[in-house]
Amino acid sequence: VSIGSREATKEALSMLDVSLPVYVLEGERPKVYETKTLPTTFVLSPKGKIAFRYGGIARWDDPAVAAYLRALAAEYALTPVP
Repeated sequence: VSIGSREATKEALSMLDVSLPVYVLEGERPKVYETKTLPTTFVLSPKGKIAFRYGGIARWDDPAVAAYLRALAAEYALTPVP
């Protein structure tokens, strides 16, 4: 979910060569997503609950982070990307 424009977010993602859905917030941000840290990453469960929250720059290529996200996906019976 981006608080910026859909076009700007899609452009940023295209520079990273990734394909993700883009959701743009309309209206007030729910309090649960308020943060003073940029960037902040939220991973939501299939039911829309926050399953993981990380504030700051993450090392997404770290094997421990990948293992954690795969375990999180397994917990929710999701098929992780290899």
